Amino acid sequence: MKRKFSACVLAFMAVNIACLAVAEDAYVESSGVAGISTGYHLKPSTRIEVDFALTTLEQAQGARLFGADYNNAKLKMALGFYIGVNDNTRYWVFGFGNESGWDACWPKDSSGNYVFADTSRHVIIYDFPAECHTYYTDGKKIAWQTDGRSYTSEATAPITLFSTTDNSGKERPSKARIYGVKIYEKVDDEYVLVRDFKPCVATGRMGMPAGVSVAGFKCAVTGGFIGNAENHSSFTAGEKTPAEKVSLAYVDTGAVDNKGYIDTRYIPKVNTRCEIDYSLNSAPSASGWLFSASGDGAYYGVYLRGGYENSYYGHNGTGWHKPLAANGALTLDTPRTVVLDYPANKFLVCSGIVTNAYPVTAYAATGKTYTGSIRLGTKYNASDEFASIKIYGFRIFEDGKLVRNFVPCKMDGVAGLHDLETGLFVACAKPLGALDAGGDINVKMSPYIETALGKKQYLNTGHIPTINTRIEVDYALASAFTGGTWNIFRGKLDGSILFTCYHTANGFCFNNKSWTNSGTPAYSNIPKVRRTAVLDNATDQALLLTAGNAHWTANSVNSTSLSGTGVPIVLSSKQDINGEFGSFRFYACRIYESNVLKHDFLPAVKNGVAGLQDRLGDKFLPVCSTGSDNPQVYGGAFPCTVTPATKKLPFGSTVTLAAAAPGAKSYRWLKNGVLVEGGMDGKLVVDWSKGEEMDVYQAIAVFEVDGVRVEGEASAGATVTNLPASFYFTIH
Repeated sequence: MKRKFSACVLAFMAVNIACLAVAEDAYVESSGVAGISTGYHLKPSTRIEVDFALTTLEQAQGARLFGADYNNAKLKMALGFYIGVNDNTRYWVFGFGNESGWDACWPKDSSGNYVFADTSRHVIIYDFPAECHTYYTDGKKIAWQTDGRSYTSEATAPITLFSTTDNSGKERPSKARIYGVKIYEKVDDEYVLVRDFKPCVATGRMGMPAGVSVAGFKCAVTGGFIGNAENHSSFTAGEKTPAEKVSLAYVDTGAVDNKGYIDTRYIPKVNTRCEIDYSLNSAPSASGWLFSASGDGAYYGVYLRGGYENSYYGHNGTGWHKPLAANGALTLDTPRTVVLDYPANKFLVCSGIVTNAYPVTAYAATGKTYTGSIRLGTKYNASDEFASIKIYGFRIFEDGKLVRNFVPCKMDGVAGLHDLETGLFVACAKPLGALDAGGDINVKMSPYIETALGKKQYLNTGHIPTINTRIEVDYALASAFTGGTWNIFRGKLDGSILFTCYHTANGFCFNNKSWTNSGTPAYSNIPKVRRTAVLDNATDQALLLTAGNAHWTANSVNSTSLSGTGVPIVLSSKQDINGEFGSFRFYACRIYESNVLKHDFLPAVKNGVAGLQDRLGDKFLPVCSTGSDNPQVYGGAFPCTVTPATKKLPFGSTVTLAAAAPGAKSYRWLKNGVLVEGGMDGKLVVDWSKGEEMDVYQAIAVFEVDGVRVEGEASAGATVTNLPASFYFTIH
């Protein structure tokens, strides 16, 4: 939620900000070697407050404390602060606009005297909307300067802390401590806090060697961390600076011999830019590809070549490989970012902050057409030249716009990448298990119901199959196969014709008449891995999918003319419900007739009974049993609901919001998208509050699946409207 401040509140803050900041003694200190990029680009509406103290007055001439001066020698909008010299006396100096004479920017106090530099703690404020730059000490403004210029465009270079660059591109670092940085943007005459950088020591960040810590700043608004990976040793932190350890989430392609890779299913274009965050597990003996795609003579990608100049190599679109950069390409266990941008004719290698980027001329592929999708960890033919890497992220841009943003994820027992832009999940399914996952991996588990073999449990869909029936069942083995025949689904068309998919020691079998088509996909007996079994009478085809990839297909499944009264399709048992039960987790069941969806069953719990609910009607399929008892087993992350959905809250009153999700162990709450404390038992007491007219609350259910903590999706928003306070008068 954005924070807004009125003009009167800002006036109070301006006078008291130094006093408020003194209570927090955490800081990051620079030795004057380099700066830290905030990643934020200065705007005409920007206000920035920096709480700092110089550690010495013996600064290099022209040193800057922070700013955004130049980009490619072109001054766009300057924000500088450095030590100036006049008659051997050191002064504070403000820089702004395209001012060429820094000596004209020396601030003066209210009496017109220059302000001398010192090593006390101060707050400096640049307020571009107010055209004013001010300097505070002990909560009192002692220097000010009005810019007088009108800015209409955004700075091309981000604000850097502890330094800026000059018009020759030379960095001008300073020796100082920074206790905090706040950045606001003026919107509708109010200031909105968009960055709140607080000192932090982090371990495990992208670009840092394993176990190495870096002093930097964590933003309380965005949650992002900024630091300098290349010059991390030149920054230290105070003893009261908080520390955090990050275990980057990743998927691991495993050993080269595993031949594990990920197909993004995205075909590059002539304007494609790709960025991969990775680290190398082992140096390739020959070539190992970070990513690649095939085409009509327009091969695309980057690979590492063992024994050849320790370099990255790129495919230039004509089949000839060009070395791009050394930069420790074969260094193990060091997270890096590699960028290949053919439209811009650039190749970059980054370790952490972009100050570690190295531009190297690449080859633009013109007049070519890509035909194959981008694959990670293998050559474009996916048959040789694999790489053993950890993948922390993969992004695809078109014309500068982000179109795919893949992050590590474990979905229903399978490790892969989840695209935040489209929701697509991609994984290596052949061979299943070739990809591993680690770090703070995001685990997603869909809701499921589970049948127990010993309890002889089943679900009766009530749907009688025909020659035009297509059924799709999303399932997983609840436990490893123990023998016999486990029916995933089964029905009857007449007395001799079966409609079935079952699991045996030999793998998977499909049958839609008297002939059975069977196969043994790799890793077919792995439990708790989601798959989809499809049997289509209309097209005479059967298909088995895992993580969206085909394991095995069966064509020419015979379905000639049929006759007789059929028996409904049953999940996890024979059609007569008297034998050959299975132990499965069911995530979904879809039934079509002549390509028209007739039933769309999803897991549900009604009155404590587990089963499948048809989204196309009111039909509910409870888990039934022919055994002595019938325990209801369900799991995964069921959707969370919050009641009441809306509430008008009078002055001084409260409301209790209640969250519920089947199987949840605890709950978390969001207010206007920001995490709030309390309500772990699913009940959150909300008091009337002054300020925002309406607040939106959401609940997140927390589950435990197979010993792993899993969070569900945030619930729909419950709206609480804070009614205005009323005044009542009583006349006697």
